[in-house]
Amino acid sequence: NGVIDLMIENDDGIIIVDYKTDRMWADPRTMAKVHKEQVDIYAKAAEKTFGKPVKAKYIFLFDAKTAVEI
Repeated sequence: NGVIDLMIENDDGIIIVDYKTDRMWADPRTMAKVHKEQVDIYAKAAEKTFGKPVKAKYIFLFDAKTAVEI
C-alpha cells in the first residue's frame, strides 16, 4: 500500500513526484535509485487508473533540496 505524494495530470500525460525525507547518505542519484521501484509501481497504477501515460517521474529529496528524475 502506498500513496502518491504528488500527481500532475495534463492532457498529454501524468507527472509523478514522490517526496522523501530520508537523511542523505549518498549522492542524490543513488538515493533516488533506492526508491525507483516504488515510483514505478505508482506510475503503473496511475496509467491504469487514468488511462494516460506517465511522462515523467521524480523523487524530491528534502534533505538535498533537489528533485531527481527517474
